[in-house]
Amino acid sequence: MNLSTNLLTIRGQFLKRMTLFLSIVSLFALTIPVVAQTGAIPATPGPISGQTNVCAFVGSGEEVRYSIDPVPGASLYLWTIPPTATLVSGQGSTEIVVTFSDAFTAAANKQIRVRSISQAGNSTDRILYLTSQQPSTPDGIAGPSNACVYIGTGNHATYSTAKDPSATAYIWAADPKSTLITHPNGTGVNDTIIHVVFKNGFKSSPVTVQAVNHCGFSAARILTVSGSAPSTPGPISGPTNACPYMLPGGITATYTINPVAGATAYTWITPPNAIVTHPNGPGNNDITITVQYPSDFTGGTISVIANSGCDDSSPRNLNVGKLNAGTPGVITPLEQSICPDRQWIYKLPSMPSNATAINWTVPADAISVTGQGSATISVQYPATRVTGIITATATNNCSSSAVRQASVNLNRCQVERMSGNTGRQNGSSPELSQSNTLSHNVSGNTAEQQFPGAEELKITVAPNPSRSNFKLQVYSNNNDIIKMRLLDLQGRELKKMNVSKGQSVNFGNELKAGTYILEVSQGRTVKTEKLLKM
Repeated sequence: MNLSTNLLTIRGQFLKRMTLFLSIVSLFALTIPVVAQTGAIPATPGPISGQTNVCAFVGSGEEVRYSIDPVPGASLYLWTIPPTATLVSGQGSTEIVVTFSDAFTAAANKQIRVRSISQAGNSTDRILYLTSQQPSTPDGIAGPSNACVYIGTGNHATYSTAKDPSATAYIWAADPKSTLITHPNGTGVNDTIIHVVFKNGFKSSPVTVQAVNHCGFSAARILTVSGSAPSTPGPISGPTNACPYMLPGGITATYTINPVAGATAYTWITPPNAIVTHPNGPGNNDITITVQYPSDFTGGTISVIANSGCDDSSPRNLNVGKLNAGTPGVITPLEQSICPDRQWIYKLPSMPSNATAINWTVPADAISVTGQGSATISVQYPATRVTGIITATATNNCSSSAVRQASVNLNRCQVERMSGNTGRQNGSSPELSQSNTLSHNVSGNTAEQQFPGAEELKITVAPNPSRSNFKLQVYSNNNDIIKMRLLDLQGRELKKMNVSKGQSVNFGNELKAGTYILEVSQGRTVKTEKLLKM
């Protein structure tokens, strides 16, 4: 009996396939008369429109449509589909309807082909490659990561994900003991949004979503939702010395932290009477403040607390105080320009600690001062005798340091007559000597610089300016050792040597273009000359 039934089944399937074959042959016989071929062969059909990933339709019995645009000159179209698909309707036309069996996913052949047919001949096949793939992991979950404002209220939080074209449904999950999930769009292909109610006692739970189709499940996308207090903010970045930021006249101090996960706002606490602004406004972006301290500020603390709907973090603190300006270092004098237009530079080793400016004072006879406020000043003196004190005081917006000082004692520029003259002869005029009688007592220095100008030592330098060598000639009335030093304008020693009286010395060929100071000393007598190398 079973054998007979099987034979009948096989016979029925054979007859059905023969009937379909004869139908196609009849269609060809009716539409394509057996005549000599005339005209052009029709073109290959254009792209096939339709679903390429058919995972959602495999085994479902749901009909899927595929179509092409008509081809000029074509009488009909021959479609070829995979063995694991069934052609429901449309053979010979520009559109077919198919279904896919459960065996489609594992089958090797996943091509739909179509060609144009006419009396002149057949075109080549247009091919559409099908796939049967499980959906991709959802791109992400949008929604609040801190549920504090919802816990125990009955109000729901909304979570959503982007729709996946290959998905037929979505699986959402959260802790079933402390949450309640509803699906406003129902289950199925449109289930990309959920509402979550957080019950009393909720602490933390991942909200997950997976995309589903007939081929399987995607990997889960996870968003961890917390219901506990946010973490303590990280370190506060900003100045700890309030002096530059004190009123009146102080600039604005800026303090900032990194954002804290789960925080919905921040509470900043500042010293009393401080002027505070919140550039980003209130809320979860309030991670920066600006502060100006009152004039009577002596010390205090900047604090910040991360807030959420159910609890607050511990505070993060930054201690702020007043740091007085440090005392300036030793003042170093450097001669920049000699008689008659005498100019000296006075410099500190560096800006003192916590100082914002240096307040300099100079002798009353000084002609001009430049560089006030900085660690270096330039002072111009007259040709007359000058005595007095140079002082440097470091300041900031809330204090002044101890005073550093140096004494100044400059003799008037000496009048020398031309060599060979005993007075004003032949209408000649007396010249101002290029040497100074100079003394600087520098507070904090261990030695005194003295430059007395004596007539027993004389020097000449030629040519000056020079493009190559300078020639030094030294004259003296005694036999003490004569020392020569070559300095740059910053007082750095470039060359030194001993010279005999009456000796001529050539030097400077190796110097770069610029201005230099030649210093020749014998005992306590010093002569200086400015040299210009071209």
